[in-house]
Amino acid sequence: MLRRAQTQESERPEISYALGQALYLQDKPEEAVEALNQALEKDPTLKGVARLRDLIQEIREPSPLFRGASFIVILLILFTIHEYAHAYSAFKFGDDTAKNAGRLTLNPFAHLDLIGSIILPATLIIQQASVVFGWAKPVPVNCQNFKQPEKDYMVVSFAGPGANLLMAMACFICLQLIALSMRIISPEALSLHLTIPSAGVAITGIAGASYFANFIFIVKQLMFTNLVLGIFNLIPVPPLDGSGVLGGILGPVGRQRLEKFRPYGFFIVLLIVLTPIFNVFLFLPFLFVWSMLNMAMSAMGFG
Repeated sequence: MLRRAQTQESERPEISYALGQALYLQDKPEEAVEALNQALEKDPTLKGVARLRDLIQEIREPSPLFRGASFIVILLILFTIHEYAHAYSAFKFGDDTAKNAGRLTLNPFAHLDLIGSIILPATLIIQQASVVFGWAKPVPVNCQNFKQPEKDYMVVSFAGPGANLLMAMACFICLQLIALSMRIISPEALSLHLTIPSAGVAITGIAGASYFANFIFIVKQLMFTNLVLGIFNLIPVPPLDGSGVLGGILGPVGRQRLEKFRPYGFFIVLLIVLTPIFNVFLFLPFLFVWSMLNMAMSAMGFG
């Protein structure tokens, strides 16, 4: 409709402007820039057109190499924090098994599984797979060392995904502080894609915009990846941590029944990851986090 109107009323710049906005929303940046340039040719003073065009042209889509390398680093950090949280909580409850095994450390090499932490994620990233996943070496835990085995094991199981969710919250706050700093430094600064997962970021009107954009991209990826890892591990299927949490709630009999699924756990998890089932688990948490972040950014005049 807008294209037809642009052809029929070629002298009206606002139609080209509206077409440019529509094309951008349809993820057609090159066509959007062309339409916005046509609007500027008809009326160079039309408010907001040049800034939107400049923003679209400034969107920095990270190269596959940068995207892959940053994602590997993020996974190494998340796996390390996740497993350390398990080891630390177990130690606090009286079990030094993980400590004696050298797992009560923030050294990533103590927690990484060669295949699950490095080779598999790297292969999936290189192949540009739609789903990237992996795992670290499980932390050894001896429930007999706990004073309250049922309750303590439930907390130890939750500690890993809980740490990931706390990191996601910290990244959420960090993104808002970055946006607030940009607004204080430059009241005229504009942005695009500050809240969209995996999307490149565009910033104009501020010195060092490219550095801000790259840093925001990494923090944003760190936040959403933490959220995914935390929610994923809370799925109550052995060997995921959620089974330990659910087992503590159900009691000894319920946990025994849950353990019967352990031999099939890997295949169940694979089915969840490779089908839309996981999207069901992610939908509400992702919607909530994205909505809150989008509201905060919009309140500061960013998009």
